[in-house]
Amino acid sequence: MSVAESTSCPVCHSSKSHQWKPHDQEVFTASKRSIQICESCGNAYSAPLPSYDEPGLSKDDLSSSSSFEQRLLDSFLEDRIKTIKRNRAKPPESESLLDIGAGSGAFARKAAQHGYEVTAIEPELLTKNNTAHAESLNLSWIHSYFDEEAVAKLQSKNQSFDCITLWHVLEHFPDPSSAIEQARRLLSPNGNIIVCVPRFGSKQAEFGGYGWTYLDRDHHFTQFSDKGLKQLIANKGLKIDKEISYSKEYDIFGWFQTWLNKKSRSENLLYLSKKKNIPTEQIDPRAAKTFLIRNSWIALFPAAWHVITSWVRRDPCCIYWILKKA
Repeated sequence: MSVAESTSCPVCHSSKSHQWKPHDQEVFTASKRSIQICESCGNAYSAPLPSYDEPGLSKDDLSSSSSFEQRLLDSFLEDRIKTIKRNRAKPPESESLLDIGAGSGAFARKAAQHGYEVTAIEPELLTKNNTAHAESLNLSWIHSYFDEEAVAKLQSKNQSFDCITLWHVLEHFPDPSSAIEQARRLLSPNGNIIVCVPRFGSKQAEFGGYGWTYLDRDHHFTQFSDKGLKQLIANKGLKIDKEISYSKEYDIFGWFQTWLNKKSRSENLLYLSKKKNIPTEQIDPRAAKTFLIRNSWIALFPAAWHVITSWVRRDPCCIYWILKKA
């Protein structure tokens, strides 16, 4: 039985699919998984599907980051806060926020510093400092998967949230429809869900193919298309309140790393070495020695061109939507 026949779509559960860019997969071999496009809902998915318990790449280690890189990350987090504030009429001090898939807690802590009453949910304690930060800020941690049991516990405390955020998290759920449904259950009547996921079908995705930096075949269950995600949220009683067509956090780095991947035939060396603190020689000894990887700044020039053309064409690399109840 072929991979496409033995795996069904995580969103609509249809088994009818066809493989995306089969010849491109032969170039990028770090993962053995293919990408299948669902012929029913239009989303794509990894085949075979990853295991939910499979070791992931969620643990960030920014200990070796330069001061410039730290400031850049902080500016990205501030941009997220500005996005929320522009869409919410009330001041942060009177708003509750749930950050699903909080990872190392960088955004959750930033939101708490701005005055939001923050609950961060993440299945594992990723840094030793999370508890210390929670004690000094209006931030509480739930170390659990975001599932029916976790939602039931929050509802038992009569908790609802004015803002629920999923920053590049929904694609990691084996059942994204259930995740959206559970998030809606916790949303206050006038609340918003902010969802940001890689945009399958974008110019960046088509250019990168299996070298697209946001593909991550071994950890992303679903690659969402505009049409597919709209259908999912509509089925769960939600609608788009606002679409954000550009993000410097994702578009700029996405083009930079994707161009490097494409030209060096390696996969996310810069991302893994900078954000995960993994030596490039350990990731891909061959690529680490190439001129292009050793002089990665060269990618800034083509990346800048792609960022500008994508912005003009309103063709972002991510779906970045603010949702509300229909």
